[in-house]
Amino acid sequence: MAQKKKAVSKSSKAVKKTSKFLLGAGVAAAVAGGVVAFITQTKRGQQMAKKGREHATEIAKKVAVETENMKKVSREHYEEIVDNVVAQYQKQKKVTAAVAKELSAELKKEWTKVRKELSK
Repeated sequence: MAQKKKAVSKSSKAVKKTSKFLLGAGVAAAVAGGVVAFITQTKRGQQMAKKGREHATEIAKKVAVETENMKKVSREHYEEIVDNVVAQYQKQKKVTAAVAKELSAELKKEWTKVRKELSK
């Protein structure tokens, strides 16, 4: 009987690992939606697209990773994460203050999608 319990625990670990991966993928997709909206729907986003989409993509990835690790799921905490990541990129002079402000606003609009993904 002890062998059956080990098999079940290994199986449940695999399910947990898969679930965590899918959760991360969902959060990343929700955050990426905000970046796509920013790039395609705002004037600054279109200008930034010409200069390089990689910064917006990097910001979205960082926000997604930090959001996945949220222990307390709240809008305030998510917005704090967005502000911190965007501020880091602004300090590194990878984005201007105006672009940072608009990108931050677009990412914050994605909260409802992110919350849905985190609650799965």
